[in-house]
Amino acid sequence: MGMSYTRSPEVPPVTIRFEDIQWPDELILPWMATYDELPAAGDESDDPIIRRYGVPVFFTKPDSNGTCYVKGINEAYWAALYADENIVLHEPDERTFFHYDIETGAYSVISPDAIKDAISYRMLEVSRQDASMSLLENQRTERNLNAITSRLKGVVEHRHAFTDRPRAVHLANCMLQLDGGEFKPCAFAPEFRSRNRSPIIFDPTAACPRFINELLLPAVHPEDAILLQKMAGQCLLGTNLIQRFVILDGEPGRGKSQYGLVLQALIGRENVTQLRTDHLNERFELFRFLMRTLLVGVDVDANFLSSKGAPVIKGLVGGDWFDAEQKGGTGSFQFQGKFNILMTSNCRLKVKLQGDVGAWRRRMLIVRYEAPPPKVKIPNFGEMLVREEGPGILNWALQGLHSLLLDIEETGDIRLTPRQAGVVDSLLAESDSLRFFSAGECRQGIG
Repeated sequence: MGMSYTRSPEVPPVTIRFEDIQWPDELILPWMATYDELPAAGDESDDPIIRRYGVPVFFTKPDSNGTCYVKGINEAYWAALYADENIVLHEPDERTFFHYDIETGAYSVISPDAIKDAISYRMLEVSRQDASMSLLENQRTERNLNAITSRLKGVVEHRHAFTDRPRAVHLANCMLQLDGGEFKPCAFAPEFRSRNRSPIIFDPTAACPRFINELLLPAVHPEDAILLQKMAGQCLLGTNLIQRFVILDGEPGRGKSQYGLVLQALIGRENVTQLRTDHLNERFELFRFLMRTLLVGVDVDANFLSSKGAPVIKGLVGGDWFDAEQKGGTGSFQFQGKFNILMTSNCRLKVKLQGDVGAWRRRMLIVRYEAPPPKVKIPNFGEMLVREEGPGILNWALQGLHSLLLDIEETGDIRLTPRQAGVVDSLLAESDSLRFFSAGECRQGIG
């Protein structure tokens, strides 16, 4: 049986808001947060992240005790907070996050799992520091962390971050920025957007007498020593300005491989990968070249440039665009062929011209190792030279880069002597029948 109550008309109802109650300061309140303690609305906050992306969490309405609980998170806020507290970017063409290391000045790949772990820990910190956020710890679910990481892609997106960047050489202890034709040492900075760093320190006073007098000059023509110096400088820069590749050929034991090892150590072996012409037409091969600047073919056989995939080399140095597909990945993405390429061989290579003599001539540089072998062979000579004269070899390469840039400024290409051009023409003449290399066609190409 129900009961009804009537209120005396002379006693009007009194409405008291919970938040208007004045509690004694010494009273220990049993709830976590009152309505007044909730974060301010985004437009009213002094926090620039909150103003742009909104409050970090969403609360329930106060219950009968005035308690407000975290009921959800704002993924955009936590993505923006991570971006604000870390130097990170997302390259959409490569579908990859990169994190900047202030110690090395280099960007390196960071996995989404590592990012999720960092965000999860940051949320845990906030939950422990702010009583109103104590239940934020329960919001660190895989679903929420995935959503935050997905939002982060848009917050830190930087397309072509590592191609459209300031021209500089990244060394172990500084950046060398081109300034009016000279190299200016600079401190590391994220704005250089470099991910390819040489492990050699910059010491402007260092020299490399043994490298020059015992490895280089005894083995090659003095003109070719200058050519190798310019190309080493271009490899340091990390991009192929003149759209050419280098072949070192000649008898074994003359120092070709040791020079190649020195160059790889100078550039940084993490920036180098193997060139395999037999696989260049295969589906996933090009993916191996991402984040590399130097491709090497070591002691290749005579048919290295006659394989089915060899013509791809012209595009890899010539600025062509390629689709790279990762095995087990989804989709493909584009990159531009600006790689430096070095090949060493104990024999003369045969090129599968297919009537494209002019294109091969424009792309190829050849250094012949024709001098007698050294009287005394030094085991691991290249590694020893880098260890003892690394900074000096670096200065030698930087001088070559300076000379190459002057060549490009004055002629648009590297300067070649008639002898050097003739070595290339000779190889091309040996590679196919004379109908592809008539005297008239040769003169036209040279002119």
